[in-house]
Amino acid sequence: MGILSNVNKSFSSCFYAWRSSCSALMLRVKDMKKMIKRFGKLITASFIIMGVGIVTFPLVIPMYGLFGIDTDWFSVFIFLAGAITCIVGLIRRKSLNRIVLITLLVLVSIMCMPILFGVVSMICYFITGKELGW
Repeated sequence: MGILSNVNKSFSSCFYAWRSSCSALMLRVKDMKKMIKRFGKLITASFIIMGVGIVTFPLVIPMYGLFGIDTDWFSVFIFLAGAITCIVGLIRRKSLNRIVLITLLVLVSIMCMPILFGVVSMICYFITGKELGW
């Protein structure tokens, strides 16, 4: 009888923990829907992408020390992609006058240049085995 009651107590505590985590997840879903309604899908996605870039940047020291992987450029590229997505979301969401629109498009094109150079450099490295640079 004692073992069965312990199993029942552990099952009920697991069930209550699962139920509370589900309710917390539902609150997060409601908050996310509210954020998407307020900012739009592209801007919300850009916040998440930029957050991933910010989180991966401090991982440079352990990743380079343990595995020899340098993640700082990848995190900068991820953050730039999020910033570009945010600006594109602003362009699509707001009705902007011509000068602001041209300024934002020039800013996006300038911000895309390092990403393009990084992709070309990575392709050349995978093909030739030598780093592209001077």
